[in-house]
Amino acid sequence: MPDFQSKELLGCRLEVRLGSLIEQTDLDAVVVPTNKQLSLGWGSHIAEAVLQQGGHDIEQEALEAVKIQYPRGCPLGGAVLTGAGKLPFKHLIHAAVLDKFNMNPLIFLRLRQRTSDSTLIEAVCSSLSRADDSNIRSLGFSLLGTDVGGMKKQKCAHILIRTCEDYISQTHTKLNLITFVAPKAEDAEILEQTLHQE
Repeated sequence: MPDFQSKELLGCRLEVRLGSLIEQTDLDAVVVPTNKQLSLGWGSHIAEAVLQQGGHDIEQEALEAVKIQYPRGCPLGGAVLTGAGKLPFKHLIHAAVLDKFNMNPLIFLRLRQRTSDSTLIEAVCSSLSRADDSNIRSLGFSLLGTDVGGMKKQKCAHILIRTCEDYISQTHTKLNLITFVAPKAEDAEILEQTLHQE
């Protein structure tokens, strides 16, 4: 397994990992990319894996939590905190990076970007804020918005990492570890290169 270099920023370590997000068992919580309808069975492979391995109660808990956290419905860029069901985490943070009803036909085999830059920034900030509100110390992110969301991985990595760095610099975060997890070596390399760009 490649040895990726981490980075320290104001007491928080940022690091890249190769593997499955929901198998990072040393983390307090992970961010699940989902749609604003909070339907785990649609929108990302990670959300589908959470549903299958964590149990259907997670989705029901998310739908109940959104009534409290967002009484008018979860907006794009919103984030909802739940338990982790059968998964080995304290919490899951469901980040709404898609609208389930924003249809995206594959025309000429080209996938348009459905996750906007502003939505991704807001989703990352909302997720970090939920983590701090719940005293979460270690949090994992994937390249959210790059699958069905259609965002280019290099762009996602830049937005994801720079937004986390800005959040750490501008808040008194309780987080001491943020990991960026990718299942493919080439994607992990994109994350690491972005992490160490000045």
